[in-house]
Amino acid sequence: MKLLIADRDETERTGIKWLVNSYRLGFSHVHEAADIDTLIQLIESQVPEVLCVELEMIPVSSWETFVRTVHRYVQTVIAMTTESVFERAMQAIQLHTVNLLLKPLSPDQLKQSLGRIVQKRSRMEPLHRKNGQRFQQDDAASLYKALFLDKTTPFPIHLMYVQQEVVTKTASLSQWLTNHPFLYEASILPLSDGVVVLFPANVTDAAHYLQTEAQRLLQEWEERGQGRITVGVHLGTKSSAKTLHQAYALTKKALSMQFFRGHQQLLWVHQLPTYLPLDPFLTPEEQRTWGTMLEQADKAKIKTWMYRQFTEFPQGYPEPDLLRIRLTSVLAHLRRYMQTYHLDRQSALEARYHDVFQTILYSPVLFRIVQEMVLFTFELIGAAEAQKQHAQSDFIERGLQYIDRHFTDPNLSLEEVANFVGRSPGYFSQVLSNRRQQTFRQYITEKRIRKAENLLLSDEQTVQEIAYAVGYTDANYFSRVFKTCTGLSPRAWRNMMKVKET
Repeated sequence: MKLLIADRDETERTGIKWLVNSYRLGFSHVHEAADIDTLIQLIESQVPEVLCVELEMIPVSSWETFVRTVHRYVQTVIAMTTESVFERAMQAIQLHTVNLLLKPLSPDQLKQSLGRIVQKRSRMEPLHRKNGQRFQQDDAASLYKALFLDKTTPFPIHLMYVQQEVVTKTASLSQWLTNHPFLYEASILPLSDGVVVLFPANVTDAAHYLQTEAQRLLQEWEERGQGRITVGVHLGTKSSAKTLHQAYALTKKALSMQFFRGHQQLLWVHQLPTYLPLDPFLTPEEQRTWGTMLEQADKAKIKTWMYRQFTEFPQGYPEPDLLRIRLTSVLAHLRRYMQTYHLDRQSALEARYHDVFQTILYSPVLFRIVQEMVLFTFELIGAAEAQKQHAQSDFIERGLQYIDRHFTDPNLSLEEVANFVGRSPGYFSQVLSNRRQQTFRQYITEKRIRKAENLLLSDEQTVQEIAYAVGYTDANYFSRVFKTCTGLSPRAWRNMMKVKET
């Protein structure tokens, strides 16, 4: 298509030409005219499909000749004027213009106007699939059905899936894409988390066209100041998906790579990597490492560990969902740390814990999750250090923390704990009973029984092994104590929990 720009102002002509070329609006030739004589000559010699003309540059004496020439040679006219008056509106009507734009021109308005012209012209041309059938603009219900049900007639198709960083703005994204001047006819299908754009299979040089369009979308949406988007592209070829549903599923999977790369990305289905296997749970060694890092309040090591585990993938990418599970495994360790220092009783930290958990589950970008977890861990360390400082002046709290760390030792005694805090056993026992309404023996028994209940939830250890694990050297004595505390023997309690789970 040919475009002729007629304007007395060279700056205006240059600006329009730059806009057309920058956004690849589909014009193969762009000509310029600065006066009426050049304008008439170019209309007759070049026969442009589209004329963008400043009305003020047409002298009254040449008006009728100009109108006849336009009607004879030009298919579509966009008029521009510096005067919002009735006379200019009448001239625009006489020229059969598709739009009358008021100067100073709005780039978005001009771009949309030119884009609609190109789009309308492309729709007038026959659009055929490679098998000879016409690619039709089906009704929305049929297209949605084909998108979600894998029982449709196979056909090659190009699919673009656009996701918005802020899901609440999907409606405005859909409206914007509907008005976007695609060179080829496109079907727009809004979804809850994004917008699907369908193109016919006969797109010339489809890979280049789709890449160009996707990059335009990324650039223009960001320029609008409404956040960022990610574009997934399925190139319809003989070796690619055979149905619209398959193409949609593959494109959605390709978009999962934004979990690693972030937003403002162009992701191709044919470049989707094969995800590597990953054990999502912390190993015993990793758990010990975390315990040491937290107790030593080593923020530098924690940050290094998190970044190495969750931002560096030299061998390839693991499945995103498995990484989310691994992150929750780290969070579970932080939860135990919170309980050790009673940080779960602080409402602000408890709320932050739940916020971080939701971030792990639903944040679309991995790096944001890692940042939130690192910051949360640092908050916990700060709060724990404050608790430790307080405990230094509170010998009962220090004694309880010592018990919490050593209750699985069968030789742990009141004398040992009292000696640790620098008090006599009798005085420590008396103050503990007054403050908590629990004796030393009751407190340590409660800790051991709670630990035993957690271990009994799985079948990995026998009752005797669990007894040793929580600080009892005699399994029969452990069973009697457990029954006294819970009303059931360890085996009966385990069986009861199995029944509840089923």
